Amino acid sequence: MKSLLITIKPERDEKEKNETNIMLVIVSIFIVFVFAFFIGFVFGDINENVNVPDVPADTVYTTELDTYPEYETFIARAYCGCKECNGIWSDGTVAKSSTGTKLEQGVSVAADFSVLPPFTQIEVSGLGIYTVHDCGSAIKGNEIDVYFDNHEDAQDFGVKKVRVKVCETV
Repeated sequence: MKSLLITIKPERDEKEKNETNIMLVIVSIFIVFVFAFFIGFVFGDINENVNVPDVPADTVYTTELDTYPEYETFIARAYCGCKECNGIWSDGTVAKSSTGTKLEQGVSVAADFSVLPPFTQIEVSGLGIYTVHDCGSAIKGNEIDVYFDNHEDAQDFGVKKVRVKVCETV
């Protein structure tokens, strides 16, 4: 006949429970810091390798608008006419602009209309002259979305820090 040996652990006292809870909190905080460091190390600053030209301190205003310095720093992203980029605003092939203009690669950008009004022409450093034909609910402040004809080109563009100069407003 087999015998069964049962051991009963004594109940831990309150001091041991508190020490265990404190250790769990310390370990949890440590894990959060390690995770945050890892994320920062792996992804870093998405703009750290972008070459942005310096604008001299004595920048001259080249437009009639005193509110626009010659160049401002913007974050540029990319989008195309697909549903992934445009959601309900796309039929799957052609993006509908909020101004009713047909979007064109190399011509059209989306912007926050409170910063760059519709049909404003801008020079984007390293890219050329664009016209603000669209806006987006996710575009806030000094951000633009550059339009591409296909999703692969939009993805290849990624996210960049660019310098933008207002050429003409309507």
